Amino acid sequence: MYRPTEIFQTLTQNQLVLLNKHLIQKITAPKTSFYTDAWEVLMFGKNVYFYKSFHTGSHYACCFIPADNIIQPLKNIIKEKDGFISLTSQNGTVLTNKELLKQHHIEFSRKSNSDSYETYNKGNNLIISGALIMGAFYPQIILSKFRAYEKIILLQFILVLAVLLVAVILFTSIFYMKKHVLTPIKLFLENLAHLDDSAETISLKDTNLLELEQANSQFKNLMRQIKKLKIDIYEKELEKQKTMMNYLQLQIRPHFFLNCLNTIYSMAQTQLYEEIMKMSMITSNYFRYIFQNTQDLVPVKNELEHIKNYMEIQKMRYGDTFSYEIHAEEGTENIRIPPILIQTFIENAIKHSNTFDDPIIIRTDIAWMTAGGNSHENIQIQVMDTGCGFSEDILQSLNSAIPLEPQNGHRIGITNAIQRLNLLYGQGEAVITFSNLPSGGACVTILLPAI
Repeated sequence: MYRPTEIFQTLTQNQLVLLNKHLIQKITAPKTSFYTDAWEVLMFGKNVYFYKSFHTGSHYACCFIPADNIIQPLKNIIKEKDGFISLTSQNGTVLTNKELLKQHHIEFSRKSNSDSYETYNKGNNLIISGALIMGAFYPQIILSKFRAYEKIILLQFILVLAVLLVAVILFTSIFYMKKHVLTPIKLFLENLAHLDDSAETISLKDTNLLELEQANSQFKNLMRQIKKLKIDIYEKELEKQKTMMNYLQLQIRPHFFLNCLNTIYSMAQTQLYEEIMKMSMITSNYFRYIFQNTQDLVPVKNELEHIKNYMEIQKMRYGDTFSYEIHAEEGTENIRIPPILIQTFIENAIKHSNTFDDPIIIRTDIAWMTAGGNSHENIQIQVMDTGCGFSEDILQSLNSAIPLEPQNGHRIGITNAIQRLNLLYGQGEAVITFSNLPSGGACVTILLPAI
């Protein structure tokens, strides 16, 4: 008598008869022990079952498992398009999926006694074989080679495509950088390297690099400004040289030199030999200073020595009709000023203030001028006399920086002096003012940077 389980409900009547017959044979078989660890194969047509039986006393128990139930977990893992699973016996007899094996022309002709897994190829299929612990059958996993390696091949294809794409992007980037960045920068650097006064700047248009075009535009503007500045400096230098030549020509007018010679001749006629020697020495020193002085600036002490020579020459010509005083504050002797600057205003005082009736005094003062908290930043030069002073119209013109109209070669000394100061120090750096003293007489004040 037996108790059918759920599996018996799927068996047909003929299968039940065969099952009863097979079990009776197993029970009546002459064995010392009916228990065994091996599972046995029971085939009912195309259906395959594995069973295991054991007994205790007069009771027998059998366990039936359909082969499809055993391989179902593997079927859930392996999709149908990727492959299939077949079970074989120990001697290689196919138990399941015989039709699929025939379609793929796969046969298992060899017997495997190994308990380990083995892998081998058959045609376009990869077969993985190995024994289970049941020992009654071998699962054969048949995988399509293409499906097995499809993802690897696809991954390799994607990697190759990615490498090619990166190479194309890199090449395109290098080409773009060379055309739109490196080449314009190279042209810009060549523009800087080959810059000279006669070369035209290289145009960097259509570079599609806005920043470089802006830099090039600013550079060309800078070059134009530099060229303009060079031209301005050159013109100022020419103007300065012209002014200096005019000024020197003014100082060495032939009549002044002839007057000095006439004075010496008159002294010789009256046998004033000491005065002749003095006049000759002073005149020589005077013209040596003019002829040998080619610098833009000279020390104050050299200029004052020249002023003394000039005043002595005039005193020997005009006698006691005027006297002079020179005062220089300590420390100002080495300050550099334009040459023959002070003589211009002293000469003007002698010409326009000396009436030969009343003696006049011409005073020259050089002192430090406090400015911005630094007492040694500027020096002040004042030339004063006790004559009649400037007329109102002349004074207004001089303080308004209006050039005086030349008259018979005169009135150009002061104008040249003002131009020289502007050229040497810059506009507004040197200040010159004209005034009349309360006690009478003219006063010229010059404020210069202490250099």
